[in-house]
Amino acid sequence: METLIKDIRYGVRSLLARPGFTALAVFTLAPCIGASTAIFSVVDGVLLRSLPYLTLNGSYHTPPGLLSFGQKVRPTTGLVPST
Repeated sequence: METLIKDIRYGVRSLLARPGFTALAVFTLAPCIGASTAIFSVVDGVLLRSLPYLTLNGSYHTPPGLLSFGQKVRPTTGLVPST
């Protein structure tokens, strides 16, 4: 624990000694962290969370919590021609 505190002090002293480098590092890391967070949010919402799907008996199955505010999924007709 003592070496961790010494390392943190040394890092802070080094960053304060070179403010240009510190500003460059902060202004480089901040947008990168924000961009990776935004990309993960999109991937999570689009690819990782389950979407409603049609079951074999014709009813829709939705994972819990997917629909909000009391919405109901209604099947649409006329989108796919029947054969």
